[in-house]
Amino acid sequence: MNIKKVLLSGLVLLMTSSCSSLSKIEQKVKTNLEKENIVLENTIIEEKKEDIVIEQEIENGSVDSVVESISKNPNKNNAVKNEVVDVDKGYLIVDIPKKIYSNYPAKEIVYSFSNEEYASEVTYMVSDSRLKIEDHKMYATGTFDTPIDVIVKVLSENCEPVIRKVNVSTYNPVSNFETRMKFYEENLIKEENKGGTIFVGDSYFDGYPKSKPPFWSDFYTDYQNEDKIFLMGASSSQIEQLEVSAERIVYPMEPKEIIMHIGFNDVHSGHLPVQDIYARIIALVEQYRENLPNVKVYFIGVEPKKNGYTLGTANYNSSTIRATALTEKIKEYAKNSSWFTYVDTLDIFVGSDGVIKTNSYLSTDNSHPTLQAYDLIRERINAARVAGK
Repeated sequence: MNIKKVLLSGLVLLMTSSCSSLSKIEQKVKTNLEKENIVLENTIIEEKKEDIVIEQEIENGSVDSVVESISKNPNKNNAVKNEVVDVDKGYLIVDIPKKIYSNYPAKEIVYSFSNEEYASEVTYMVSDSRLKIEDHKMYATGTFDTPIDVIVKVLSENCEPVIRKVNVSTYNPVSNFETRMKFYEENLIKEENKGGTIFVGDSYFDGYPKSKPPFWSDFYTDYQNEDKIFLMGASSSQIEQLEVSAERIVYPMEPKEIIMHIGFNDVHSGHLPVQDIYARIIALVEQYRENLPNVKVYFIGVEPKKNGYTLGTANYNSSTIRATALTEKIKEYAKNSSWFTYVDTLDIFVGSDGVIKTNSYLSTDNSHPTLQAYDLIRERINAARVAGK
């Protein structure tokens, strides 16, 4: 065989192999980029849909006409340029609070551009002048006897405007809530207490007064050998209260662990569908994780109410069915998470035959655990915390 032909064949084979390997790498990069683009495009499509709906509401007169608000550069022309250009200038991406209280601190607006080459300062317009935006922070003034939706239009020099709806109200706390928040703010939120474990939620974890909590009265005795662990719930709380308490007491404590009991009052009051309760709980815990990237969250299952049963029978009432449905959804969510754990406590209160264990509840109110039941709950919590380390 001609030696030149052999060498030439080998060179062609090597080049073909190299090109093939390079093609695979390029294809992988291309595939990843395409996936990222699809996610971005889907997000933008959803935002566009929301913009269209809100614009239609404005046109139909269901909200006030948009008025100019304070911007970082008040002398700048707020209008988006209508130039026809061939270049893709990208999109303005805005993360804006969906709800704000007039009697609470300002919340930050975060924005970015999909094409940084065309990034610019943004300005804002709002449909109600009582909603203020200064230095990209939003707050409301005055008192809102009923909640209102305020339209916020975010404009930039090169991209299409983004329109969002913000629910504005004055927060009216449930009984005991403000007392608890102020106590925790004044007595527990200290530098030396940060970075520990906090129990938040409703009356199951009510920690006021610290000397003798109303239901889990021996909490600090149970955890006397553990440093930086605090009971910080508030009686009668529903999910809305935890959404408010997140900024007031959770984030300032910078906890490494959050143990929460919430949903009981939402489920048994019957005000919201189970799916809505579930969605708000998940949104809340994901907000915890976003603000505290290393936190681990432990969710205590929602129990039935004893007075919802015919004692000594297996009769479930409608609110107990709702509680079971909610916990099943949260269990499923926990299966796919490395930082969120569902702690099952249902069998502490209900037997395998479906009959309620009457001695697990305080006889005086039929809703709260006895101290013996708290001992069992604590064992479950501690086992989950050990497993999560």
